[in-house]
Amino acid sequence: MARFQMVPKWDLEAKMKKMVAPSPAKAREILRHGEVKGHPLTEPQKDYFGSRAGGAPVKKGKKRAG
Repeated sequence: MARFQMVPKWDLEAKMKKMVAPSPAKAREILRHGEVKGHPLTEPQKDYFGSRAGGAPVKKGKKRAG
């Protein structure tokens, strides 16, 4: 029988901090390909990856409700 292990909230927060934005090279590759995991990029995603490909710094956004 499999047991589920509870993950402390601080551990999840640490993992979220480690997530980084794609490098300019990776952003260019995604733009050239035009899709991610088989789904086409939306216009906001194209804008984001275009700015990342150009070397724009990552801005931290507001937390979304939900």
